Amino acid sequence: MLFRSAFVALGQTGEAVDSYKKALERERQRPSYRTTAWSEFVLLVADRRLESDFDEALRVLGENQSGLIFPKLMFAWHGAYALIQAQMGHRQGAKEHAVKALEAAQMGHSGFRRHPKIGLVGSEHDGIRKKLRHLARGSLWETLISGK
Repeated sequence: MLFRSAFVALGQTGEAVDSYKKALERERQRPSYRTTAWSEFVLLVADRRLESDFDEALRVLGENQSGLIFPKLMFAWHGAYALIQAQMGHRQGAKEHAVKALEAAQMGHSGFRRHPKIGLVGSEHDGIRKKLRHLARGSLWETLISGK
């Protein structure tokens, strides 16, 4: 996973997307091998507005809708869905999922007694949180539509 993050940090978004797609295909071939590549992929596509990859991101979201046991995964699922829906012009669905993502981001306990801090949303997602807050209030809508 680290090399995909390196691609993003270096501004090589295309290479990162290709790498995520390869990881996701490998996981489809070997279902017992699971990573968080799906959540990182959908957030990257949604955050960077990679419209050519929206269909694939929505497919990945559909494949991973169940099993959202950690707040971070709930955040990724609902946050990516909200941003993609907003970009596609589905205002109400975008707003509803933005609120759900923000609720997951505020969770301070994982739900696991022995590991209360595992899978919480960290500061690395502050930028996406900000977009989701605006979307939940409706103020991001005009920005997304205008492309500014």
